[in-house]
Amino acid sequence: MSAVFYTRISTEDQAAHGFSLDAQLAACSQYAQVHNLQVDDVIVDAGISGKSTDRPGFQKLIKLISGRKIQHVVAMKLDRLSRSTIDTLNLLNLMCQKRVVLHLTDSGIVDSTTADGELMMTLRAGFAQAERRKISERTKAALDRKKELGQRVSGKPPYGFEFKEAQVVANASEQDIVETMKGLRNAGRSVRGIVSELSRKGLVNREGHAFSISVVHKIVRAA
Repeated sequence: MSAVFYTRISTEDQAAHGFSLDAQLAACSQYAQVHNLQVDDVIVDAGISGKSTDRPGFQKLIKLISGRKIQHVVAMKLDRLSRSTIDTLNLLNLMCQKRVVLHLTDSGIVDSTTADGELMMTLRAGFAQAERRKISERTKAALDRKKELGQRVSGKPPYGFEFKEAQVVANASEQDIVETMKGLRNAGRSVRGIVSELSRKGLVNREGHAFSISVVHKIVRAA
């Protein structure tokens, strides 16, 4: 039986729960072995929040499901797939249409074809979204308190800025790239499209690497 593993980790998840990618992979592998599932691929979204479907791994998973290239999806928990109630229910509906079975290592096969099963999944999806919001609120409260005390909120400044004499000031060269991102976004380009265009132009992050989708998404959202 053809199956894929889906694993995801964000900085918030790691800090709050310790859901490492290795731990998720180990749980999925053990589950597949017990249930005689043949694993064809392992899909990973690293360092990306589950509040959006704009994730490379998730989009790959959607294509596999839509094309009926797989029969089973294995994940550690429902919130690994998404922390949005609507996105989760849309995914479950697609899987039901394409006859793809979802397995969660913490609870087994997900059955959303019955009224009771659909209700249970809706509740679990709602809890996942609520937990994401709580984590976000706690993080924001802690950062706001640090700002009130005049403390640095991180070891490095956000992209587009730099530290000078304990103050956060604009970095001219990085701000130019930020403006490029904003211009592309205002022109209707998707985050993935912006990443591709930055790569085509040879524009890289401060470490000299290509911009990731998660970083570009964060920058254009804050802009």
